[in-house]
Amino acid sequence: MARGTASDAIAARVRPPPRRHRGPAQADYKGTDPKKAMADFMERVKQYEARYEPVDDAEECAYIKLVNVGDKVITRRCGGYLTSQLGFYLGNVHIQPRRIWLALHGESQLQVESRRVGAATGHLTPRGRCFARRLATFVKDAHASFREEHADTDPEIVVLTGNAPIHSQTIKPLLADPLAFECPPRVSTSSLLNELCGGDFDGLSVKEIQDRYPAVWHRRMADKLRFRYPGAGGESYLDVINRLRPILIELERQRKSVLLVTHLAVQRCLYSYFTGTDAEAIPYLPLPAGAVLELTPTPHGTQVRTHILLPDDEEARTQRLKATSSSARLTGRRPHRSPSTASRRRSRSRHACRRTPRRRPRGKVRPSRLTRRCGSPRK
Repeated sequence: MARGTASDAIAARVRPPPRRHRGPAQADYKGTDPKKAMADFMERVKQYEARYEPVDDAEECAYIKLVNVGDKVITRRCGGYLTSQLGFYLGNVHIQPRRIWLALHGESQLQVESRRVGAATGHLTPRGRCFARRLATFVKDAHASFREEHADTDPEIVVLTGNAPIHSQTIKPLLADPLAFECPPRVSTSSLLNELCGGDFDGLSVKEIQDRYPAVWHRRMADKLRFRYPGAGGESYLDVINRLRPILIELERQRKSVLLVTHLAVQRCLYSYFTGTDAEAIPYLPLPAGAVLELTPTPHGTQVRTHILLPDDEEARTQRLKATSSSARLTGRRPHRSPSTASRRRSRSRHACRRTPRRRPRGKVRPSRLTRRCGSPRK
């Protein structure tokens, strides 16, 4: 594999870092004057040219040549599956400055009641709607700040979400005011970004699976990466990783900043790709809710910053549970509670002592409660 060494690409790699950037574009020249770094790098190129010769068609070998960091890709004799996939991947990667924001969807009603398997999450709670509004404000401010640092970048933002209703509810405040951006955000939805499918267990709570299917739960906890839920459409984390490949190519190809609103399993896989997390640790990544993970891809790795938009504490969760119980009483829906032993005994004793009510004759007026308790009123 050979790489082109055009002067514009060289200048881009030793260009002084923009304001508030964490480090220089070339790690070898950290803390070096830009002019001296440029002169040293050009001297390196001359030394490379004196000792190396370019690969051309006269040689009987397969090669991939990149010119100007992906501006042009030349492939020869790359007919195999792996080499063709490698050429396709290298043709999409670039070092254009951009930001990738990963955000979980807002808190839903079913999340407050119980943790469930699959994408069945219901509608946003008041806390979830608050997070959606703060997410919209954060993306607007972060993109404006990024545009100040890199004025030559594309002003448009790409929003990628799954096709679950809660995804569209989370990004609704962001799309409510398109005039806040230089260009209105471009939204794309795909089922590839939906949550890990639970198969026959989709929609069940974790407690229900533990009580009713303990063997299935033990198999899952023994190997969360490879465990696939039984039933039609059931997936494992490895299945989610495989179906996210087109999304990863799109993120590598995209030269615009991207916002992704997904469920937890999908966000874990995306985060692990950019940070180089070991595959076995993917199902256990402790990604925060009510936060945005800001990824900045660079030629030497990905910088990660966590922005907490809605801190979660035990007191706030207790208040949400109380609000859920009160709303259930107002709507006539009672949360399921397992009766205690004492309450069951009291219920049986009341039923045992209860007498069969006598039928009231027709035409007579039913006595009032006061009459039944105190007898007939005195004259």
